[in-house]
Amino acid sequence: MASLKDIAKEAGVNISTVSKALNDRPGINEKTRQVIKEIAVRLNYWPDMNATILAGQKAKLIGVLVPEVSGSYFAQVLEKIEVVFKESGYSLITGISQYKAENELAYIKVFCNYKVDAVLIVGPTFTTTNLQLDILDKQGIPVVLLHTFSSNLRHDYVMVDDYKAFNDGIQYLLDNNHEKIGYISHMHASKLRLHILEGCMKSNGLVLEKRFIKISQEMFEQGGYNSMKELIATGELPTAIFTGNDYIAMGAMLALEEAGIKVPDEISIIGYDDIREAKYLSCPLSTFAMPIDDMVNFARDILCKKINNQSLQSIEHIMLPAKLIIRDSTTKRSLNK
Repeated sequence: MASLKDIAKEAGVNISTVSKALNDRPGINEKTRQVIKEIAVRLNYWPDMNATILAGQKAKLIGVLVPEVSGSYFAQVLEKIEVVFKESGYSLITGISQYKAENELAYIKVFCNYKVDAVLIVGPTFTTTNLQLDILDKQGIPVVLLHTFSSNLRHDYVMVDDYKAFNDGIQYLLDNNHEKIGYISHMHASKLRLHILEGCMKSNGLVLEKRFIKISQEMFEQGGYNSMKELIATGELPTAIFTGNDYIAMGAMLALEEAGIKVPDEISIIGYDDIREAKYLSCPLSTFAMPIDDMVNFARDILCKKINNQSLQSIEHIMLPAKLIIRDSTTKRSLNK
């Protein structure tokens, strides 16, 4: 494997010049910088990360913690993070917590050991997350919480305004003669969103009845399928249902189809996330589209400012709107029914 010395010898410069060129530091002209980078590529040079860290230099690494990538939503978010931070010269170390607090803690320790420049925590958090944030704070590692469903006033966050999203959805349903509204989700997404939905309905003069709420241990289609089967078995359904995510909605729609209950003629379904598959279903799904590009760009800007100015003390709290996308799974309810 080529070394800095090998590159310096071929370029006819000293090792410190090579280091400056490869780390985009000032002090050399652009023509020399480009020649050195071309030689590094040709010689298949790879930097020794451990040596970089031991030398006290920036690792140009971002630690990213996501709950899962089995579904397309967090996979889309992670891909956008990869693209955006790569444009800014950073690589990622990614941890998948599988919605387990102990896994989250383990990855936080890995990030600290690698001396990452910053950390992005994406998706639902845990009661122990504040303790883990304290660990990062003590290490001087900037953190942004990205769509965590949890507002932490001590740290920067970029969140989706779930309250506005549900309020928009309720207004749409009320305009279409729906007042008997239900909610099905999995336990992770329901932690905050259920409370928000209840508040939105109350402010619109509605009550979210407990009999129309089903929270599953299953996260994806199976969770929606099981919850809808339970609702069907009660013998009475709401006229419209919000779901924790699009996969839950897809499972619910299958259960309704098996029971001979027509969507949207007999019941309207609204998903959450607007995953790629949502508009390609046999009954395209009404849902809320997440502002993924804006979320990640804001998070990148915040972290880059903190990385480049470690004394920066300001905290940014950014709320972004989701967009209600109306497709075939919702319709106006006939008052004759």
